[in-house]
Amino acid sequence: MFEAFVLICTLGLPEVHLNCEEVRDTRGPYATKHRCEVRIQEMLKDLPEYRPYSYPKAYKCDEPTTTKDHPA
Repeated sequence: MFEAFVLICTLGLPEVHLNCEEVRDTRGPYATKHRCEVRIQEMLKDLPEYRPYSYPKAYKCDEPTTTKDHPA
């Protein structure tokens, strides 16, 4: 299983932590890395509509992490 993430930054500002954020897909996870990558392309295509003053800096497909390894 894979989850899709895109790192977006604000146009015209330095690429530092405060000006960038990680956007997580809410539809996944996906059974294959290929399907996750297809979803990332959809997210990149829709980015100007939802975040017109942002641009994609990076993206990744990661296996989901579990919270059971971390104490509450």
